[in-house]
Amino acid sequence: MGSNLMILLHVDGTWDTHGSFTSKYNTVIEVLEKTSFQSFLDLLKSVIRIDWSQNIVRLSYIVAGSPPPIVVSDDSELLFYLKLKSFQNDTSHLPLCVEFVLDSTVHPQSNDATTHNDHNFHNEAYVNSVCNANLQSNTYSTPQRSGSGILADILLHRYVDATKKPYPPNDLREDMIREYGVSMSYRKALLVKQKALTKLYGSDEDSYQLLPSMCYMLEQKNPDKVFPNVEHGHCTEHIVRNIRGKFKGPKEDLAWKFRKSCRAATEFEREEYLQMLDEQDSRIRSYLWDIGESKWSRCKSGPFRYSIMTSNAAESMNNVSNSAREYPVSKLVDFIRERMQKWFHERHERALSTTTILTQNLESELITLQRDAFKMKLLRLALVCHVMISSHRTTDGNH
Repeated sequence: MGSNLMILLHVDGTWDTHGSFTSKYNTVIEVLEKTSFQSFLDLLKSVIRIDWSQNIVRLSYIVAGSPPPIVVSDDSELLFYLKLKSFQNDTSHLPLCVEFVLDSTVHPQSNDATTHNDHNFHNEAYVNSVCNANLQSNTYSTPQRSGSGILADILLHRYVDATKKPYPPNDLREDMIREYGVSMSYRKALLVKQKALTKLYGSDEDSYQLLPSMCYMLEQKNPDKVFPNVEHGHCTEHIVRNIRGKFKGPKEDLAWKFRKSCRAATEFEREEYLQMLDEQDSRIRSYLWDIGESKWSRCKSGPFRYSIMTSNAAESMNNVSNSAREYPVSKLVDFIRERMQKWFHERHERALSTTTILTQNLESELITLQRDAFKMKLLRLALVCHVMISSHRTTDGNH
């Protein structure tokens, strides 16, 4: 058995050209979430005291203040309305407007219904209570408002979280059939997606026009003082590709020798691999010198990198923003700003909670090494010479 819904009725009024309904009075009814259109009409007859034999009733509502109204004329349309109504437990949400037209003013056989009302409806249906609620549908030739705009309003929440890819059209089609019994083509589902994104973030042109103001505010709120001593380097993999393309020698040999040289912890070790590169092409060293030693060499990176090779930040950001790149550019920029702000806040909080000299990860690694050291035995061989005996088996099988 379905739950009950409280529906606010605006009774006996008319729509104006701005999408406002002026009624003579209002009332509230309680209906089942799943009820038939005929049962709903019977309930209206018991609540609204008029001469139903002389009047035709038209039920309609408006979504998100966007005219024209949506007409309720059969079971599926009523079910769709009640489903929308159930999403928000508020009597004043989505009121149902009830219009009455004298039976003598309606001519079912006539194709010209434009004299009935000054407001244009896409799919108006008039319900004759005397004729067992037979429907006479008159479709106007005025510009149509398809349901894509209404569905876009309903699905706006699906396009807010940039950590997820925008709601795909095929998923939208499946969900609409399953939840509302509404069937649509892929083209219409794609149109719903585009309209939802436009409602939230504007058109592509509007999105790009927001960039200067966004960048200005970022510059005002985040001047160049967050990391005044920050260092930067070049991606060694890109340098490898340049070396393989510009200089002579087997490409694989050039690649591994350069990787070894850039990861060398001392200048002496680095020089060994640079000499190997000199043997293949003497121009490589001058090319690397022009780039700058601190940009690619670990041993020349200075104190700011603590001799630890960092990850490629650009590639990491590409992976993080993979879903956000499918949104308008203003949303992408705001997503990057939001994500960076979150990361800096988390790391700042972690730094404030750190009581050791080293970071938490390195401190944990140091403690592990210290525990392993406790298992070792110290043997004194001479006054200035000691040998450490480990209880761990080495790679060659010895203890």
